[in-house]
Amino acid sequence: MSKAISFLMAMITLLLLSCEESEPVKQNHSPNIQSFGVIDGGVEGGTFAILYCSVQDADNDSLEYIWTAPEGTIYGSGDTVSWKAPIEVSQYPIYCRVEDGRGGYAEINFDVQVYPNILFSESAWTFYNESNQGLPNYTIDDVWSIALDELNRVWVGLDVGYFYMFDGTDWHGWKPYNDAAEIFSVDIDSENNAWITGGTLAKWDGGGVKEYYRRCPPGQRCLYPSGITIDEYDNVWVGFYNHSGPSKFDGVQWTDFDSLGLPPADDIAIDKYGDIWYTADSSLVHYDHNSWTVYDGPNPSWLNSIVIDHDNHIWVITESWDLALYDGSSWTYFPVPFTVKYPMINDIVIDNNNNLWCALDEGLAILDGTLSKNRGIGMWQTFLTDENSPLPDGWVSSLTFDSEGNLWGGTHSYGASGPGGGGLFKIDLAND
Repeated sequence: MSKAISFLMAMITLLLLSCEESEPVKQNHSPNIQSFGVIDGGVEGGTFAILYCSVQDADNDSLEYIWTAPEGTIYGSGDTVSWKAPIEVSQYPIYCRVEDGRGGYAEINFDVQVYPNILFSESAWTFYNESNQGLPNYTIDDVWSIALDELNRVWVGLDVGYFYMFDGTDWHGWKPYNDAAEIFSVDIDSENNAWITGGTLAKWDGGGVKEYYRRCPPGQRCLYPSGITIDEYDNVWVGFYNHSGPSKFDGVQWTDFDSLGLPPADDIAIDKYGDIWYTADSSLVHYDHNSWTVYDGPNPSWLNSIVIDHDNHIWVITESWDLALYDGSSWTYFPVPFTVKYPMINDIVIDNNNNLWCALDEGLAILDGTLSKNRGIGMWQTFLTDENSPLPDGWVSSLTFDSEGNLWGGTHSYGASGPGGGGLFKIDLAND
């Protein structure tokens, strides 16, 4: 009797379950492409285009974007990527497939027009090296730092301890240090005196070079300077290796901040409000002339170059050779999207249009600072090498602009095929 009752109860349970309304299976919807293409409609050969594919998904699924280009190279991921165009002028196909991970997908093909690369004409370039300046071999072949004064004289610091001034016609040279210390930082004050760092802080005032030693107790080594910058009052701000914070030198007296326990200063910059900023390994330090603030820097840590753009944003070079942007609250990173063997950035400068010019071991790169701010992406305009431009085959070590907005660059002969791989170059941006 009990078995019959159990069987009856089981049948009733199954009947009740079968009568319950079952939940319908949720239907998947494929992604829907809303818009696609290339920003600005085309790209010059050998430069970078921004590709985009805007997609909606009714199920809010996590989407994967698969970009393919038979020619050229794609960098990045997601709905917006960079594409380095081939040199040859033509139309090139781009393919984008978007998958939702549940079997749904959408795909699109479109063409990108590549135009002739006419960024700079041949006539815009001028070169200064031993061969065309009548100088002995290796005289200016190892440029490490450059600066221009208000008279548009070019000041050149070399890797072998020499210091030159070029007035547009003649070269004048000095050896300020007894050893072969590299002169890796040059800045100019309001009286057109040139300040340099190498073995010590030194100044050329028209009559010769004078050294300013810092803290040389008997039997101990002096402090060796790293980066320098000069403020509107002609105070020279100097970073010293293994020394807390920067020091300020007014031409007579030093002011130190080492009692505050600040990290050592590498490179120093001054913003449009006159505030001091400096890099210190993995920290960014700010001084508003009242108090010091130390911000955590990017990971990995950076190298010694720092520059401030017209929006008062801070740009530095990371140890992994990326550009890092600090906007006052957060960091944004811009990897160098170049397929080169040595993508090392040696120097960065800002032009009047807020573009960043980067000196690399293998050439010259330009990032559109306006696009990076508005779109949150790095818009690398171009990458110039000795293969696609008149650049010499040495390292591009340093950059600066003259009063007319023309770019001057220094190149180091390391890696060059022979004498003449280093020297100076000028790109006439004002008239090109």
